[in-house]
Amino acid sequence: MPHLTVPSIGMIGTSVEAWEFDPGCDVGDVMRLAAERVAPPTFSGVVLSTRGDAVTLQIVSGSPSGDPMSLFYLSGHGAFALSRVEAWPPLPGRTQQRLLVTLAAYPPARAEASATGQR
Repeated sequence: MPHLTVPSIGMIGTSVEAWEFDPGCDVGDVMRLAAERVAPPTFSGVVLSTRGDAVTLQIVSGSPSGDPMSLFYLSGHGAFALSRVEAWPPLPGRTQQRLLVTLAAYPPARAEASATGQR
């Protein structure tokens, strides 16, 4: 399994690219496709905050589908599941809504810990 980075405070303000994929897809295949840039990212954003294994992004281009079953690969950071999508009003003088997306690491750490404890 490739090395993945857990969200950290050092990510705040950084730009990230994300690829949306079906939960039936192999994460390793998605990581390879993203690394080889076979398909363009679904969206890109700026990291606004991190907490535990979650990261919140302000979308700057593209958009997630909003499908609650979708999974995401954040370039250099691994697989994530959609936790929340929020539409905010445009900034003064602008017309486009701001879209915030919160993603949680996938698979969840608790599920990994439970699986490890059952071996």
